[in-house]
Amino acid sequence: MHGQAVVFCQSQGLRQLTTTKLNTTSASALQFTIGSGSCRWGKNDPRISLYFSRSLFMDDVQSWTKVESIRLSRRGTVHIVPLPQEARAFGVTLRWQQDFVRLRDGIVLANKEENGYQGCWALDNVLVVNGARRPAFLQDDMDPMNTDNWLFFPGAVIKVCCPSFLLYLCFP
Repeated sequence: MHGQAVVFCQSQGLRQLTTTKLNTTSASALQFTIGSGSCRWGKNDPRISLYFSRSLFMDDVQSWTKVESIRLSRRGTVHIVPLPQEARAFGVTLRWQQDFVRLRDGIVLANKEENGYQGCWALDNVLVVNGARRPAFLQDDMDPMNTDNWLFFPGAVIKVCCPSFLLYLCFP
């Protein structure tokens, strides 16, 4: 995780993040980072699931299709999830949601002990990968540094670093 992220730390209630309607007609995959970062880790907390829904109108009743289920780890993990063919269209909505066991008296409970979620999780660096114009190859000798070739580089800065007087991508 780097910089700002979406963080879920409440112990009870629905933990989900939903996008606006997207045009994913030329998308091939979804890339994102999920982790607990420096927050508390819920070893036994339910998985986080990625869903998609298709609809052309704002007031459509949406049915959700699960694409992936992710076990949370202590460290931030980059996930690259191929988008199913059905999710490549106009009006696609994506949702990350932490699973839950049951609903009682209007309160979402995370586990059988009924004391809610134990840990936090964060979502960061979300990218819908466009498959329309794929580069034939990647070649970067880092001279000069071209950040257009790289998606994200957590903790790095572009500055003059040892052993040169040129700008480098440095991880101090």
